[in-house]
Amino acid sequence: MGVPAVMTWLRRPSLRDRILAAFLADGSAVLVERDGARASLRLTSGAQVVLITCPAGTPPSALRPAFDGAVQRAAAEVVHVVAVGGGPGVARELKRSAPFWQLRRRFGFHHVDARGNLERVTGQRLARLRQAVEVAARVQAPGDDHFAPYLAQGQQRHVEESQLDAALRNRFPWLTVTLGAVCVILFALGQSWSDGNFPLVLYRMGANSGAAVREGEVWRVVASMFLHLNVEHIAVNMIALAAFGPVLERLLGPQRYLLLYGLSGLGGGIASALLSHAGFSVGASGGDLGPHGSGARSRAPASRAVAAAAPAAGAPPRHRPPGDQLRVLLPGRGSIPGRTSAAASRASRSW
Repeated sequence: MGVPAVMTWLRRPSLRDRILAAFLADGSAVLVERDGARASLRLTSGAQVVLITCPAGTPPSALRPAFDGAVQRAAAEVVHVVAVGGGPGVARELKRSAPFWQLRRRFGFHHVDARGNLERVTGQRLARLRQAVEVAARVQAPGDDHFAPYLAQGQQRHVEESQLDAALRNRFPWLTVTLGAVCVILFALGQSWSDGNFPLVLYRMGANSGAAVREGEVWRVVASMFLHLNVEHIAVNMIALAAFGPVLERLLGPQRYLLLYGLSGLGGGIASALLSHAGFSVGASGGDLGPHGSGARSRAPASRAVAAAAPAAGAPPRHRPPGDQLRVLLPGRGSIPGRTSAAASRASRSW
């Protein structure tokens, strides 16, 4: 097929444009690119759909560069390459373009022939494509004027997303790393100082105690944000910080993220001090979870929360907990008095 014949074919109401219009009709996709040979969509799910026109009579091998280019220019974690038109050999070339290793991105390759028959060649499925093909069989292809506003809106959104992505990638989350390092260092120091009596060390380092805060030691509300009860506790909080902290710091900026982190931690600490009547609480859960929509403060690890009471025998009278007991706090069950442990006995002698 010569160049004039190809151009004449592309000017006809094309199946590709009808499929494109079907995707755009219900608002489930954004048009990012459209020309004579290729159109690209972003679905609300985040997947990318690349529609490649395959002119009738074109050797399937001549289409291979277009398929490979769609793979190389992939801009989403899930990418669907759809060949529209062409003969039986198109599916074979699509399969050859499929990457053997799909670690960073997953691909789906599909072929819609000139009669509108859809075939998934290999890779990910796309139910939305079958629906679009069925709709395309019943409608007329719109003209260029129909796609112009969709294309302008989609390109603007694509530029904004690219700028945001570049900003997120180029900003190192120093504040998140610093917060995590402070928690780990304090935990290591507490372990080295504990001499088998870690609850006492936590109390001296600033564990949050309702009685102590009400007596004026308000600094404990802040200090307890950086203390942790055991390895399981700090591991859970550091995983949460690593998972969400960098993204929020990059989106909000260090100053606003620090403000949000601090206010969330203070809110959790104040609530813990006001509501607790025995024992003490530690943990960065308020600061970790607060920025993600939760103001709840975890008193200990996700599986259980343990708070040891301040040592009774040697503690200052104003901080002395009732009953000389070690209290175990279980989520949703309040405080349960337990037997006085050897650690508590050593604490009362060494306080």
